[in-house]
Amino acid sequence: MKFFLTPILIIILFVCTPPHSAVAANKLPLRVQMVLVKISPLFEKGQYEEAIVILNTFKKKKKGAENKIHDHAEINFALGNCHMLLGELEKARNYYSDTVIRNQQHLSGWQNLAKTEYELENYIPASAAFHTSYDLTDKKDANLLYYCAVNLLMAQQYMECLNHFDTLLQQHPDAITLAWKENLIYALIQADKPKKALKYIVELADKFEGDKQQRWQEILLQQYMAMDMLKEAVDLVQILTRKAPTNPTWWKALTHIKLQQDHYDKALAALTIYSYLSPMKPDEEKLLGDLYLQQGIPQKAVIKYENYNKQEKNPQTVEALVRAYLSLGQPELALKKLETFKANLKPQKCAMLQGEIYYVQKEFKQAAFHYKNAAKIKGDDAPRALLMTAYCYWQQGNSKDALESFYKAAKTKQFKKEADSAIKVLEKSI
Repeated sequence: MKFFLTPILIIILFVCTPPHSAVAANKLPLRVQMVLVKISPLFEKGQYEEAIVILNTFKKKKKGAENKIHDHAEINFALGNCHMLLGELEKARNYYSDTVIRNQQHLSGWQNLAKTEYELENYIPASAAFHTSYDLTDKKDANLLYYCAVNLLMAQQYMECLNHFDTLLQQHPDAITLAWKENLIYALIQADKPKKALKYIVELADKFEGDKQQRWQEILLQQYMAMDMLKEAVDLVQILTRKAPTNPTWWKALTHIKLQQDHYDKALAALTIYSYLSPMKPDEEKLLGDLYLQQGIPQKAVIKYENYNKQEKNPQTVEALVRAYLSLGQPELALKKLETFKANLKPQKCAMLQGEIYYVQKEFKQAAFHYKNAAKIKGDDAPRALLMTAYCYWQQGNSKDALESFYKAAKTKQFKKEADSAIKVLEKSI
């Protein structure tokens, strides 16, 4: 079973510092303060285009040494926020880049730059910006390091991503949520480290509740199977069937485990219970029919094959249905079903089944006719068709034609030994 987990999208808060707060907190140059105070009510009203006009007008007043004032980091940050709130991500990203160039300690600028790069699907630059933000918090804000890791996950840089998760586990163990561990597991699986992921999968399968818990229990079971940990898989599924005996998922899983162990009787029992709990898909009907037939219960196999053939018709099931009726001692019905579904069979397979039905009915002349036709067709069944043609002639007392067919069968690898033995017996009797 294949493991697949879609990585969880990260939710990143957009930092929009109100202009008047920036004035109070940072003791900005007077003219910068005045501009930010002027646009503050426009921000409150959502009039971002008007705010952009005022900010750009101020930026254009560049005169000599005063350029730094008119191109101040807070002016660029405010412009970035306006464009971000208008959904103009490229412009926002450029202004946030200008912000951190002019003030490399501008935490909000780095955070918003990171978010913008993320929204633009530039995951590696986003990760770098989040890491700088993390450093600026004196490495105290675990969320920023997590965003850094997950952006690398989105960029498929799995080893670098895991390096940051290792730091999170060492420096911020109490901050790590179950949701974070979901992405850690995904990174470990993608980095081909399933054994290391296993303990986290066990944890999530235990600690989550409801549908999410079942999803992680399924993933845990899949991982046990993929890693050939059959004992652990059996132990888990037995616990799950006891805890939730009416959940068909676990009975279906138990079926597959028992099939892998070649315990067909137990696979049949599990799949039978599953059939009582859930509507069966065509392939499941067929599998149940196969198991019934394999366990010597052809009467139940017939029912499942008939159900399957109402929805799907494939050569294997048609053949199994015919053989099931033969096992029930109903060759006439087997022949009738074969006639009904023969269009779904290859000519050689159809002829072989016709020969088998007539042979069971001791109608050896008819059986020989069909086996002989099957032998003329190139295919996997041709060697057996030669052998069975010989037996049909022998049953009719036609030693000459029987010997001729046995000689042909003796030239095949599959039936040389059996044909040679029959030839010796026949030659002595002539």
